Amino acid sequence: MHPAVDIHKLQRLPVSQRRVAMAACRSTRSFHNLKQVEELCKKATDSEKILFLPVFYINLDPAHIPTPGDLEYLQPDTRARIACASLALEALFDLMSLVAEEYQEPDDVGPALWPRVWPWTFFMHEYRDYLQAASVFWEPLTYTRFLLFVSDIYGPQPIRGVISSTPGFRVLMARTWTILPRLQLKKSAFEPCLWFLASIIGSLEYSDPVHFAEMVEGAGGNLDELASLALQHINVVVSGNLSWEVGSSAAYMCHLAHLIQAGHSATQTSADIRERFIQTLRRRDFIPALVVAMNSVLEESRANDRSFLRSNFQSSFVATLELLERLFDTPMGYRWLPAAIEAHLLTLMAGIATEFSTVFDGRLQLLLTKLLPDGLLYYHVVAALDNILDDVAEIWSSEELEELEIFDDWSSFRYLAEKRVQLLHSLQSTRSCDNLECGKIQERSCFRRCMGCKTSKYCNKECQIADWKRGGHRNHCGSLTTLILAETNSCTLGFRERQFMRAVVRDDFTENTLAIYQHQVKFIANIPANRFYTLFDYTCNPVQISVESVVDSPISHTLQGGGPNSEWMNILARAEASHGRMHLHVAKVPEGSLTHVWVIPLRTNSPQIHEALFQLGNSVSADYDEEEIVEEVGKNLENAVGLVVETY
Repeated sequence: MHPAVDIHKLQRLPVSQRRVAMAACRSTRSFHNLKQVEELCKKATDSEKILFLPVFYINLDPAHIPTPGDLEYLQPDTRARIACASLALEALFDLMSLVAEEYQEPDDVGPALWPRVWPWTFFMHEYRDYLQAASVFWEPLTYTRFLLFVSDIYGPQPIRGVISSTPGFRVLMARTWTILPRLQLKKSAFEPCLWFLASIIGSLEYSDPVHFAEMVEGAGGNLDELASLALQHINVVVSGNLSWEVGSSAAYMCHLAHLIQAGHSATQTSADIRERFIQTLRRRDFIPALVVAMNSVLEESRANDRSFLRSNFQSSFVATLELLERLFDTPMGYRWLPAAIEAHLLTLMAGIATEFSTVFDGRLQLLLTKLLPDGLLYYHVVAALDNILDDVAEIWSSEELEELEIFDDWSSFRYLAEKRVQLLHSLQSTRSCDNLECGKIQERSCFRRCMGCKTSKYCNKECQIADWKRGGHRNHCGSLTTLILAETNSCTLGFRERQFMRAVVRDDFTENTLAIYQHQVKFIANIPANRFYTLFDYTCNPVQISVESVVDSPISHTLQGGGPNSEWMNILARAEASHGRMHLHVAKVPEGSLTHVWVIPLRTNSPQIHEALFQLGNSVSADYDEEEIVEEVGKNLENAVGLVVETY
């Protein structure tokens, strides 16, 4: 037994006080006996107060914790046990500062106190609604008193391991988190509690799903409430009202990131509680809040150039950048980029790059070469970028950025970003009649939509009837459409997103027309009998454009999976029926952690180019000259200027 709680310490008390103390330790003790000890303790000197610790220790015997049956009727004996324990907890918590002075390592006392304090504390938490009348002590602030007690004994192993592995401990930590906002007006109490809580939460393991489930339970029982606590935590950090004497904002963010990330596994399913929490955070606009907080930490790092704090800030950005990547790593992750961009994500990235030189190059490169370029295929991402482009222009042109090893990645992203913003400003709104016998190209507003599939559009009723009778629309109207980029039940993209994606493909086609037609001629020359499509692979940056066989390529095998009546076979049949006025263009598009293949046909009002390419491909010899093909393709394009109109 630790000397601090040894009953023999009572022998050092004056006789009159010892008699009162011993009465409160007997098996026949009453609440009145313990109350007398408390009153003596309040009047005693500090050196005398700590001598009463064994009395309160004895009154916290877990063997006296009432059973659920005892609580049903709350008999006088049961009330007395609860009242004694609550009073003993209050007194013990008050004595912890003296324990710290008496024993140089207060965590040494922890193994003796924890088996008494924890069972009663958790009992009162679990049955708090029943105990209002019986307890003289239990109130919301007791959670914070318990937190301070834990912080006093939460030292090195083994007591840290004992506490952190105690079932239910995380429940009380989360519950305490919900109580802390009530202390904000009292800064001297709020800051230490917040720091101790953040430090403890940041040190705990969450590898077992039960651990995280306890945090959810303590927060109120659902993921939204735990997400609210995380957002409140960020708001406190961003407020700038925290004192450096307690803990830096960098450390606060590092602890929060640990809670969210710790125990995460790439094999987790969407049903996993941690994965569902990540989804909840996204839905609750946690991403822009995180970016704002990271910018706040960055400003703090610039204002505090003390070298011993450098690792503190670096650790924070390691944790928060990893968390940011995790939040974006989801199907359709592009949806979360606009809010992050408007919260000054690019300013943050540039600041981290220049402030910490090469430390974060790998993580920043992932954003610059993958996550952000992937997002630039989507209208709302580019629109958000358009809103802040002027703000970051000066940063992108700074000498500090030019000196970085990853400046080329910054330059490539800037070029692509400005190109897509310019494309956004010049969106066209034309399309072609889906009656392939017509194929007229005009403004979208001039067409009428099929009410069956809500995908095909026609100049007039006559064109719709013709496509129904002779164009094969009868066989596929109303069927599930997953390949054509159009307004369908399976397409989650809105009109502007679809319009912009078509514009991106058109822009890349226009920029590379000569090279694309050159490759098509080569394909025709080498495999005359095979049909082909042009693949725009946007999972690569920059886009990789290739001419692929309809019969023998990885993507076409996937597309043909539906058999002879599949949507892909219908598209091929329509392309064949167009007699060269419908060119097969396929876009492989990143959708966050997934990819999607869209068929975005190029429609022309004339087969002139198609016929010229096939004529050229079929006429070249086996040892054809590359320059000759380029020259001939160029001539055909010149001849088509003003005669052939194209649209997607």
